[in-house]
Amino acid sequence: MTMFTLGILNCDELSEALKPDYESYARMFEELFGRYTQLEVKRYEVLEGHYPQCMSECSAYLITGSKTGVYDDEHWLGPLADFIRAAYADSQRLMGICFGHQMIAHTLGGEARKSDKGWGVGALTHTRQSEHAWMTPMPERITLLYSHQDQVVALPKEAELLYGSEFCPVGAYWVPGRVLSFQGHPEFNRDYCRRLMEARKDRYAPGQFESGMNSLCLDIDTHYPVRWLLKFMKGEDIS
Repeated sequence: MTMFTLGILNCDELSEALKPDYESYARMFEELFGRYTQLEVKRYEVLEGHYPQCMSECSAYLITGSKTGVYDDEHWLGPLADFIRAAYADSQRLMGICFGHQMIAHTLGGEARKSDKGWGVGALTHTRQSEHAWMTPMPERITLLYSHQDQVVALPKEAELLYGSEFCPVGAYWVPGRVLSFQGHPEFNRDYCRRLMEARKDRYAPGQFESGMNSLCLDIDTHYPVRWLLKFMKGEDIS
């Protein structure tokens, strides 16, 4: 049986304090998916200009989070946008998490920008906006771990909203057979989220650090997006 190959486009470098325990977002995803299934994983360091030599190198591609915004003046954002457009035109399956979620939407005709609502941190709950048989079970609400101040504010015309909230209207979306994307971080665990909030607490609005830390006692629904992502990347998204 041919091993399924996932290409992970790593779009950030973790802080020195977190690297010893977590290494990279790519490693966190590799370990996360490895708890559910066997995958061959190829990593591409986007900040260093590393991309697949041809689209057929992998069966699907996942774009990670990043501290960078889609609107920033960074040398690597243009090549990443070019890759997204080329992969989409080639009918490759694309998945985005946080920054990746924003970058895919922004590149394909939607819009992402810094939210005037401020940071979303800790465990947050989004409500189902549409239903699809291939995602069953698809609960009315899911709670994931978050760390973001940018949001998708307009979807590409082909995209359909899956989950959202009053604070973050576009929590998850998909383009059938092409894109599946989440603002939340299924690869985060409580320890990583707590340490990230501690490192960034001076950036938050008054009381936000405390509420974010308190939210970590909530049940986290990681298993839902992980199973959906695995089904999607393997082409099982048949509604």
